[in-house]
Amino acid sequence: MLVERQQLEGIDKYIARHQKTLHKKLCAVWEIDEADPKGYLCFPRCYRNQTDTGYMPELYLGNKEYKDSLLDDKVKVLSFYGIDVQTVIAETAKTTVHLIFFVNLEKIRPGDSRNDAAVWQDVYNVIEKRFYGFIPKQQLTGLENVLKEYSAARVSKGLKFRDMHPWHMFRFDFDLLFDYNKCDC
Repeated sequence: MLVERQQLEGIDKYIARHQKTLHKKLCAVWEIDEADPKGYLCFPRCYRNQTDTGYMPELYLGNKEYKDSLLDDKVKVLSFYGIDVQTVIAETAKTTVHLIFFVNLEKIRPGDSRNDAAVWQDVYNVIEKRFYGFIPKQQLTGLENVLKEYSAARVSKGLKFRDMHPWHMFRFDFDLLFDYNKCDC
């Protein structure tokens, strides 16, 4: 299920286009119904919110309410976008965007082995097209790398064993050049 932001300004316009295309294409590859709330839960840009023990990735729901955007064991795949805390502004702005995935490998790539590399390849085959200004820069695995911006105790304690079969987490980092005032979105 695609979870979209209601108001789109600046960088969120670029992320929204990328998110819609990514969701549609990966649902097709993984044979997941796009509207299934237990299929692929694809969040937009989430916020890096401070807690008493560090930082959490959270989706703003409205009315001053947030929801954490970490692994949900009721869905096959969950992903969310985050942005670098620093944006360089010139004629166009440049920032790093990360896209984090939590995947139940048995649900989308069943088999006798841990098919994590096949899942990375599925995602890379979609993102390597460099659509909407997103230029893939690197892929990361391992809890400490995937969630390096998010240091809250609930993150590390809650996910400590969540990168063991069937669960897998990984991320792709992108460079994104964008114009705050223009988007052919």
